[in-house]
Amino acid sequence: MSQQGVQRRIPWGVPALGVFVIIGEAIWVLFSLLLAGLTCDESCDATSLLWRDNPDAWQWSAFPIVAAVGLICAIAGFAFSWRDRVVDTWVAYGLSVAAVVVWSEIWTS
Repeated sequence: MSQQGVQRRIPWGVPALGVFVIIGEAIWVLFSLLLAGLTCDESCDATSLLWRDNPDAWQWSAFPIVAAVGLICAIAGFAFSWRDRVVDTWVAYGLSVAAVVVWSEIWTS
């Protein structure tokens, strides 16, 4: 069978958009690493009940992990869309969006 007879099920815009998603996720990972590095030290208020005022809070180390999972899912979504695997593409991109939601939920908690 020739290449001309093969019809792609995923339009070309999905992998093209995936490149921008990967770039955005990479910036998000860098921001999360910066945020984790800027935990409060001397400026923390010991009487506050907010996790942002506790340098040992688990949220500080969760930010880069959740962001990295989102980046891995975005890269997987791009690879799946390039290989024309429809369900795998949408599951990977959905998990990438879920990582953003989890990160946002941690930040606002």
